[in-house]
Amino acid sequence: MDAQLENQTFLVGEQLSICDFYLFMLAIWADELKQPPLSFEYLNKYLRRLAKRESIINVCKKENLSLVDYQ
Repeated sequence: MDAQLENQTFLVGEQLSICDFYLFMLAIWADELKQPPLSFEYLNKYLRRLAKRESIINVCKKENLSLVDYQ
């Protein structure tokens, strides 16, 4: 997945899709793994970009999820 994101803005190309929101949710859940999503170069950049989106910020506030690691 990291390699796929090297030359793409979003998971399925250049347009935001539900796949991006779903992957972000999975990444938040995977923060505790031995090799978390933020440890991958392109996945890290991708997730940090998504974390700046108002829609993601609002959902994380409602769910009481911190985005500190993504800033």
